[in-house]
Amino acid sequence: MPLALLTQPELARIGLTEAQARQSYGETGKPLIILKQFTKTLAKDQIQGETTGFCKLIVRHNGEILGGHWVGTAASEGIGILALAMQQKIKVSAIAQLPFVTPSHAELLQAIAQQWQQTTKLSQRNLVESWFRLQRDWSS
Repeated sequence: MPLALLTQPELARIGLTEAQARQSYGETGKPLIILKQFTKTLAKDQIQGETTGFCKLIVRHNGEILGGHWVGTAASEGIGILALAMQQKIKVSAIAQLPFVTPSHAELLQAIAQQWQQTTKLSQRNLVESWFRLQRDWSS
């Protein structure tokens, strides 16, 4: 159930906190991924002079969104997108492919989803490089 406090800046959250997610999913052997983007990177927030805030997602290794926290302008609206994604079991990678109006506050979710894609690509590349390094070491 999403929760929002209409303060200045707004505070909104849904799902598990980072501590709750670590307690529930930390023992599975697969790490949780914490993604964070600051609102100061958004054109709309810069135009409006409201650059204080961030959005944080707690994501499982497979892209399942476990929780989200948003502090900043339009946080109560952005958390609705996360609520839908979590309810429909939409992976964070699918959010990266969504077309967002620009400039908008919702672009923050797209930036986080793209960060997820970069993180997973880097992790896959490191795995492949490690495999080749192991092969070279055994061959020597």
